[in-house]
Amino acid sequence: MEKLLDTDALADLLGIATATVRNCLSDSPHTLPPRVILPAAPSKPLWRLADVEDWIRALPLRTTPSAAAALPLSSSQKRGRRLPAP
Repeated sequence: MEKLLDTDALADLLGIATATVRNCLSDSPHTLPPRVILPAAPSKPLWRLADVEDWIRALPLRTTPSAAAALPLSSSQKRGRRLPAP
């Protein structure tokens, strides 16, 4: 039988907090690997290790801290919080 990961094990593997995994499950499940739903425990989130490894391999590699950070600011742009347009 294939190894299944619970939220704690997934968080350890991804290097994030368990609370972050739980928050993502409720707020944005599309940002996590595909999960397994067992008929005997449909509310317990579980992941196949192989699925998680495939998901990680499919993530894009980031060569810079962020694409937005690499863009120079124009002289009319200021740093800081943006206010909504009137």
